[in-house]
Amino acid sequence: MSRKIWGIFLVSLLLFGSFALAFQTEYKKGYALYKQKKYKEAIGEFKKSVDLYPEWWWLPYMIGKCYRKMGNYNQAFTYLKRAQGLAKKDREKFATIYEQADIYFSQKNYKKAISVIRPAGRLRLPQREKGEYYKLVGLSYMRLKDYKRAAANLSRAMQFLPNDFDVASHLGSAYVKLNQPDKTISAMLRAVKLRPRDKEVLYVLARAYLTKKDYRNALKYALQGVKYYPADFRFRGLAGDAYLGMKDYNNTIKMYKVVLNKQPDNGLAYFRIGEAYKMLGDYGNATENLLMAARYMPNEAQIFSSLGFIYEKSKRYDDAIQAYTQAYKIKADPKFKQAIDRVKKRIEQEKKSGGTEGSAQP
Repeated sequence: MSRKIWGIFLVSLLLFGSFALAFQTEYKKGYALYKQKKYKEAIGEFKKSVDLYPEWWWLPYMIGKCYRKMGNYNQAFTYLKRAQGLAKKDREKFATIYEQADIYFSQKNYKKAISVIRPAGRLRLPQREKGEYYKLVGLSYMRLKDYKRAAANLSRAMQFLPNDFDVASHLGSAYVKLNQPDKTISAMLRAVKLRPRDKEVLYVLARAYLTKKDYRNALKYALQGVKYYPADFRFRGLAGDAYLGMKDYNNTIKMYKVVLNKQPDNGLAYFRIGEAYKMLGDYGNATENLLMAARYMPNEAQIFSSLGFIYEKSKRYDDAIQAYTQAYKIKADPKFKQAIDRVKKRIEQEKKSGGTEGSAQP
């Protein structure tokens, strides 16, 4: 924030054209030392300037910033509050209030950061300062996991700071937590324009499009993630899921096999590969992979439901009942109970007609 309000200081300087040459010299020395990160020496020069012009808000403001850089927060607050008391214009007041709130934010005292900056919301401020106000409040609420308030403030911040990546990306993350995929996508599309290769933005976009069942766009951002971050196998998984949604089962298998090569205990990868083989009608490979998935994900009802489906199709009715029953134990979904009853009925029908026994192999 501090770099963005230097214009305030320059404007203020123009109002003091009658300063003594000594004051100008001390001020310039202090500012030069500050830029060189020589904060202790800068404080000494700024204090000399205070003796010459004790009513100028910017000098205690700069001293406060120096103390902050040195980690002396008590002194920083002392001088920043003094600067706040001397500031006349709303932009000057905002600079002093924001710096105090930002210290609390950096200390992870987010509630205090919000309470300190709140008065700045009543000031008449230019667009950028309004944006910075809503941004700090929004980010504080994000850290407090109050995602509704975070989204409300960050959306306001975006109106004033349309090219701020942090605002767009955090707004998208807030909408993820609020389970609002359309708004997530809108915010993250702005973020990805600002940083096309940002890992988390690409990941969130791919997932949001998957939630919307927009598999082509999901695949687009997942494959970008694969390209830029080949060691992050989350993107291959997302690409595999997008292919599965698009009924491109061979590419689903291809993507998830790469994941298994590096993560041989990844139950989800076995599950997705098993589902793809099932849809291809390759029940042998499907069963093999689904059984591996069940080993690593024993509480996933859908795995056992898929196994039940394959066994039922293969007329392995006893195995089908066992698989469907396990699915029902995990999740009391009526469709699993219906599947059990259906298979039992088929067993009875085949017994009456003298057909395949329930334990028959495919």
